[in-house]
Amino acid sequence: MLRHTRRRVIGAGTASSAASFLAACGVGGTRDAAPAGGQAGAAQGKVIWGHRSQPAYDQLAQEALPLFKQKNPKIDVEYQPVTGTWNEKFTASWAADSGPDVFEGWDQWFWQFGAKGILVNMNDQLRDIKKADLDDFAPWQWDGFQIPNTKFRYAMPKYINMGVVYVNKTVFQKAGQQLPAATWNHDDYADVLKKLTRPADNVMGGFIPYASFTRYQPHLRAYGGSMVDTKDNTKAAFHQPQAMQAFDWIWNRMFQDNTLVQRKQEQERGFSGAIDGLAQGKLGMIEEGMSVLLDVAQRVQTDWDIVPMPRGPARRASWGTTDGWGMWKGSKTKDASWELVKFLTSPDYLKMHSRVTLQIPPRQSLLEDWMTVVRQRYPVLEKVNLGVVKEALTSTQPYVTVNQQFLCYQEMIAAFQPILDQVFREGTQKTPFLRENREQVERAASSCGATFS
Repeated sequence: MLRHTRRRVIGAGTASSAASFLAACGVGGTRDAAPAGGQAGAAQGKVIWGHRSQPAYDQLAQEALPLFKQKNPKIDVEYQPVTGTWNEKFTASWAADSGPDVFEGWDQWFWQFGAKGILVNMNDQLRDIKKADLDDFAPWQWDGFQIPNTKFRYAMPKYINMGVVYVNKTVFQKAGQQLPAATWNHDDYADVLKKLTRPADNVMGGFIPYASFTRYQPHLRAYGGSMVDTKDNTKAAFHQPQAMQAFDWIWNRMFQDNTLVQRKQEQERGFSGAIDGLAQGKLGMIEEGMSVLLDVAQRVQTDWDIVPMPRGPARRASWGTTDGWGMWKGSKTKDASWELVKFLTSPDYLKMHSRVTLQIPPRQSLLEDWMTVVRQRYPVLEKVNLGVVKEALTSTQPYVTVNQQFLCYQEMIAAFQPILDQVFREGTQKTPFLRENREQVERAASSCGATFS
């Protein structure tokens, strides 16, 4: 059974606090909200809302749910923040015919839940969503919520996380280097990493997450490669020449040039994790997601900025996630659950979400508001080029792409991660080891018997 840190059923009694919070967010108070005790919708019942427990999310739920209650007086929402291995706890609770009706997830977790037959197909729920609202969601992410080559949509958008390069401007200045230009490529990247690396001063050029199935994918795409066969998600494409060139580029920076920090070197050099290394001035650049913007704004005290991911021989590419809201197929209150999901994807809620978490809203119409709000909250962001995000998401040639997934993620990663670790975490194998073990990965990727309909 699912164990929760605490439970809250939010009623209409604190509606005034929601109105105050909305006004602070620039949402316009309760102008668009139904008055307390007003007309009720057809949906009713109790909805359990499952979420990882984090202070920002807990605050957001406490402030937002009274507004939902105003709009939906016949629906009670029980917010259940969960600590630890939330995905395992959710799965165990559903197996026991209980657990959250609406819940957060992203990428591989939704594929894993879908493979177990747990999810509602959101395409069956969209009949009451206006076309203008659907068109407002970032197209690349919206498309990514649907399993390729199927009609199964596993979730609705929550926020956008995308890959950028965070740079410590002080490290660049001490090395006599300009920040990378918007047009930089992988050759420039390798050159800058070398020039920033100063072993005598305990400074490494940069960081790319170690042995990461997801975070390496934009480099593969930049070289014209792919992780998964686009026509068959039980088959690999990472063994193809273009993908192998990208893997070689990463391995060479880690173990040949050693300008990208290796996992074992973190402790040796006195930092723990990429953001800590950036904050201490021991890393010049780190590849990370915009979801850590709040952490960087709070922890990095020297001048810093963000730059786009570099171009490769084929294109510029960045990764993006499908952080979203799923619905449990076994829910007894599906109509009420759908009303909560619609609320969580509405402009009113998303503005509140951005103010509390600094995370990027999935609606294109809210990007300017997001840039204004996060800078108001953290003035240090006035100096940060947030236009990198807007350009990546709204240009005529957007380059953010949802990461590919194999059909059976849980089985695949159990087979593939030890292989990736030997190559990129431990350095005991070179990149041909990936190609040599492709068939093992493919067997695992097709072993769960999942279908999506």
